[in-house]
Amino acid sequence: MRPLHRFRTVTIGLSAATLLSAACGQWQAPAPTGPSRVPGPAAIPSMPAAGTGTISGSVNGMSRAQGWTANGSSTSTNLTVTIVETNVSTTVDFFGRFVFESVPTASVHLRFSGPGINATLNVGVVRERERIDLNLTVNATAVTIESSIRIEADDSTEIDGPVTTVSGTCPNLVVGIHGMTVNLSSSTPVSCESMRVGVRIRISGRHHSTSVVVAVRVVVVTRPPNRPPAPGNDDDDDDDDDDSDD
Repeated sequence: MRPLHRFRTVTIGLSAATLLSAACGQWQAPAPTGPSRVPGPAAIPSMPAAGTGTISGSVNGMSRAQGWTANGSSTSTNLTVTIVETNVSTTVDFFGRFVFESVPTASVHLRFSGPGINATLNVGVVRERERIDLNLTVNATAVTIESSIRIEADDSTEIDGPVTTVSGTCPNLVVGIHGMTVNLSSSTPVSCESMRVGVRIRISGRHHSTSVVVAVRVVVVTRPPNRPPAPGNDDDDDDDDDDSDD
């Protein structure tokens, strides 16, 4: 019995040591993974309650500017986001993310405050059960929306931002924007030539799944720098900077 007892003791000891070693290794080199690491649909909250909406966002540069302490905990970004004219506020987390749930349906302004930062952003009217996700650059006194997505209760969707990927064959193109996969087809009135990486576009469509939107209308807002339009392919010029649908 004693040899067996020793064997069990050694086995348990090794198992505990292995678990402890793995845990220590995880704390020493944490991997910042999860939906909040990147902007886009994985980070957008689920359907809000009746009479409210949600606003979430990603602040560029926050996660890269922060680090981990010796015991594995994340340092604070020291950036606070407040809904103007309320006492509702939150902090930007280690991954550069923030979320407001149960936001009343109204016109909303967000104030960003922290060391050297005091800037306000007009989000616009939050509709009932609307989900808004923003990719932002925050400077000392200004906030710039790099890209955005607004998903309403009936899944109608508006996306605004630069194209990140283009694949497929015209007219059935697949475009990446704000972490979403957007499907274009022959029924989408847009020039395939204008769909290039870096082009800023505004899409109206329908949200079909966690990360897929089927486009109904596409407006080319700006072309990428140093890339003139193709000869004879300026059919989208009249739509540039068209904010009539906003």
